[in-house]
Amino acid sequence: MPGSGRAIKIMETRVSDRFRSKITGNVYEVKRIVDEMIVLENLNGASRVLTDLNNMALFYERESTDDEDQG
Repeated sequence: MPGSGRAIKIMETRVSDRFRSKITGNVYEVKRIVDEMIVLENLNGASRVLTDLNNMALFYERESTDDEDQG
């Protein structure tokens, strides 16, 4: 059946990577990854989000790091 495969590619994600929510604009840091689940914490530590790795590309965009900016 067409369209039944994964429509969103899973982002390569590691602990300490930073992502910006496409909905709220808040920046989150990856705190933990277990199987297909990921824990994100905003930079001031006031809130956490638990989501599926499949949702990362849909709802978040990667924040560039200083190393990426220089290279």
